[in-house]
Amino acid sequence: YGFVTDEENTVFFSASAFERLKPGGPPPVLGEIVDVLGIELTGKTHPRAKRVMRRAKPAILGGIVKRFDAKGGWGFVIGDDGEEYFLHRSDIASTAMPIIGGRAIFYPCKRQGKSRACHVTLTGNVKAQE
Repeated sequence: YGFVTDEENTVFFSASAFERLKPGGPPPVLGEIVDVLGIELTGKTHPRAKRVMRRAKPAILGGIVKRFDAKGGWGFVIGDDGEEYFLHRSDIASTAMPIIGGRAIFYPCKRQGKSRACHVTLTGNVKAQE
C-alpha cells in the first residue's frame, strides 16, 4: 500500500490497485510519477485510488556499500552515478546484511527530498543476519 500526493490531494492505494508495466515488475518506488485512475470516497481520512498506473519503467542502478551499521540497520551506498544514497534494512530484499565494499542493485528514489536506495538486492559480499 502507499499514498499518492499532488499539490492539493493525498490518495491511499493498495498494492492490488497498483499496475506494474509487466507482471513481476518492481513495486512502487518512492517519488515515482504515477497516474491515478478513479477515486473512491471512503469516509476515512484519505480517499482510495481504484487504479494506480506507472508512467514509465523506473531506473535501476548499481552501487557499492560505503558504510552500514548493522545494529541501527542503516548506511549508505555510492551509486554508479557517483551519488550517495541512504540505505535502510527495510529496503533490502533479503535477510542478509550488506558489508562495506559489497555490491547493491537498487531503484534510486527520493524520500523527504533525500536520495534513497529502494528495493535493494545485494549481490555478493553479504553477511548472514545473526
